[in-house]
Amino acid sequence: MTTAAHVEKESTIFGIAVNLMMAGLLSGVILATINHFTQPIREKNEEQMRAQAMKEVLPAALSFEAIEGFAEGSQWFRGLDADGKLMGYALPVNTRGYEGHIAMMLGVDTSFAIVDFRLIKHRETPGLGAKASEENFIKRFRGLQVGQLEVSKSPEPGKVLAITGATITSRAIATAFEKRLQQLATLAADDFKEIPAEIKAEGGKHE
Repeated sequence: MTTAAHVEKESTIFGIAVNLMMAGLLSGVILATINHFTQPIREKNEEQMRAQAMKEVLPAALSFEAIEGFAEGSQWFRGLDADGKLMGYALPVNTRGYEGHIAMMLGVDTSFAIVDFRLIKHRETPGLGAKASEENFIKRFRGLQVGQLEVSKSPEPGKVLAITGATITSRAIATAFEKRLQQLATLAADDFKEIPAEIKAEGGKHE
């Protein structure tokens, strides 16, 4: 190969590399710009979904009061009736499912029994883990308290029946609820005066 040909080949390779680098940088700038403008919209939509979920998981409450001490985006709420009487709690719950992060809202009454729950965000498999958002699965948790959230693959008295083909998702949700109910009972007993740091930020933003 002549010197001229060698130089021309190196110039071509260098040019391609530069073009690829520029394309990558341009793509990054475009994505960052899009994210900058759409992130507030996504956050607003998720906030609206959480507000709607609170009403659905604790329908006896007419208003919700944020409990002091929790980080922004991780607030726990008291549900109150028209006279300001405590009807229960609306709590963010996050866990890792089969496919990724699952964000939920859990409604709990004053006896610390589950009233209802809603999935706010998840990536579970359609037809399998995604069935966790359906009434047939949700109703299995209503009325349950700490110590009653063990999951089984087949019907067993005193246990929560897992979604067929999605035992991992089912157990992840049940385990997260068990943990949150235990935390609620402990913190409510002290009127939320001492909230551990690891709990204050739970329920925050996840990808």
